[in-house]
Amino acid sequence: MRIASIINLKGGVAKTVSSVNIAYILSSAHNKKVLLIDNDKQGDASKLLNRHSYTRPGTAKILTDRELDMSVIIQPTDYEGLDIVTANMNLLTAALEVMLDQKRPQHNRLKKALEKVKGKYDFCIIDNALDINISTINALAASDDVLVPIDDFCRRCFSYF
Repeated sequence: MRIASIINLKGGVAKTVSSVNIAYILSSAHNKKVLLIDNDKQGDASKLLNRHSYTRPGTAKILTDRELDMSVIIQPTDYEGLDIVTANMNLLTAALEVMLDQKRPQHNRLKKALEKVKGKYDFCIIDNALDINISTINALAASDDVLVPIDDFCRRCFSYF
């Protein structure tokens, strides 16, 4: 499974839109099995795929649980070949809990969770928040690739005309 994080410390550069679209295109146009991880407390990727919830476990659970069952956390979407791990504001308290837990490594919890499902997916796309916190560090430690969307160059070019 190839893992890619979408990250930029600036807001409004299309991190979430890029993440969801890359995941969707890989699954639909290229017939790949894709896991999208919403790693942003705002949960916009979860909202875009109509899976945002406070009742189902998500990324926060990956960071905090020792005995993790990924089948409980991964949800199917309405698109064949595309599954999601959702996020919500619980990611804030999970990040604090991870930072206070000195008994086990803090930076590789997401990587260990993804190792449990690596044979099930071709790609994992991680949508990250615009800040550097322990959940973002976990995403970077788990990733093979990092994509950094930047301000829309075409929009700026056409504004001159």
